Amino acid sequence: MFQVNFLKVWKVLLVMASLCLILANCATPSELRSIAQSSGKFDFEQHADMSSANENANGILIMAHGGGKVWNKQVEDAVLPLREEYPVAIAFGMADAASLQGGLEELESKGVKNVAVVRLFISGDSWRERTAKILGLAEGAPEFSSKNSQTINIGDNESREELHSAFMSKSFWRVESSAKIGMSAIGLSAAEEMEAVIGDRIESLSEQPASEDVVVIAHGPGDDDENLLWINRIQKILSKVQTKLQLHDVSTFTLREDWPEKRNDAEVAIRNYVREANLAGRSVIVIPFRVSGFGPYAELLRGLDYRSNGLGLLPHENVTLWIKNQAQEIHRRLLAGG
Repeated sequence: MFQVNFLKVWKVLLVMASLCLILANCATPSELRSIAQSSGKFDFEQHADMSSANENANGILIMAHGGGKVWNKQVEDAVLPLREEYPVAIAFGMADAASLQGGLEELESKGVKNVAVVRLFISGDSWRERTAKILGLAEGAPEFSSKNSQTINIGDNESREELHSAFMSKSFWRVESSAKIGMSAIGLSAAEEMEAVIGDRIESLSEQPASEDVVVIAHGPGDDDENLLWINRIQKILSKVQTKLQLHDVSTFTLREDWPEKRNDAEVAIRNYVREANLAGRSVIVIPFRVSGFGPYAELLRGLDYRSNGLGLLPHENVTLWIKNQAQEIHRRLLAGG
């Protein structure tokens, strides 16, 4: 005769029972915990800790220009849904080392190992080289010292939607971080997700598309070649919306707000376009291609007939979607060793 080892049989039966429950999709978490712990095959507490660590390994650091309370809150609101999936920090300012360092430290304190830096700018060219140097992705930024940190403190200013770089922190050094860092390459003007944003803005104001002209106005850079890139990228988005909504005409302009001579020429061109549409009996819809708000366009268009709700790209769920898509792409590159 042979003797049966009832303890071994009992463990085998427990494991088989747990597998059956899983396959039948009928086991509750507490049932699985009880079975697994009885068999000594699985440490649920350790697994939970590992899962939590894996979830927090990827984080997002969002760079945004920054402005008054309303401007900043719209960015924070756009980021809110992402906080349910990732640790997120916001670095306000235009490629400011102090702000970026603070954001990285905030993420690292939450266990983040892979940081996707998503630059919430209209153009992907804006502050790109400077940011790469600060993040250590390119050579050229010095180590931190008091000499390369110059910060000008500003108060909240709700009368301006965006603040000029002269009012922002200008610190420049290479950040210190143990995390892997990747950076987004494109801006909102090259984002496919913005087609839905512009389309929704126009549809909310449109009454008779066939007799409506749409003017999209952006800030614009000083360099002429770069300015043409801004216009072409936004016009590409706008043309798709025109085809979908069957609008009479669509046109993209940049005001080039920080360059007085070029701004004067831009003001004339924009006002002429709107005036000619008015004289022809067509309605004009004005959409600002800005992260937030209407900027200085009310003053620019004073005395002309047009419709606008004053909304920039925010608030809109597709801006959040774009941030998420950019972050996921960067995380994939980092995990692949890129």
